[in-house]
Amino acid sequence: MEPIGRELELGHDRVMATQKQINFATMLLEKAGYSTKWMNAAYKELGATMRERSGRVEDWLRGKSVGEMSNLIDRLKDQQPAPKAADDPEVQALKNSETNELRNIAGLET
Repeated sequence: MEPIGRELELGHDRVMATQKQINFATMLLEKAGYSTKWMNAAYKELGATMRERSGRVEDWLRGKSVGEMSNLIDRLKDQQPAPKAADDPEVQALKNSETNELRNIAGLET
C-alpha cells in the first residue's frame, strides 16, 4: 500500500505537493493577480497546458509534485504583481486625481 501523498508515475515514486505548498502557492498566485478559483490563459506562462487551463486552480496545484511546486513557488516569488485593470476603482481614482491636478496646474476649473 502506497503512503498518503505519494503516487506511482512511470514506475517511479512521485511525492505530491504538500498542503502547505499548495496554500502558499495559492497565496502567491492571488498576490500576483492570478485567478485562484478557475484556470485561464494567464496560466500558460506558468506552464499549464491547454487542457489544465480549463479546470480549477486547486486541482492543477494538487497534481504537482513537491519539486514542481517548489519551482512554481520560486517563480511566483520572483514575479511582480500583475498590473491592475483600467476599470479597477483604484486606477480610476488615480486617473481622476491626476486629471484634477493637471487642470489645477493649467488654471482650469475642476
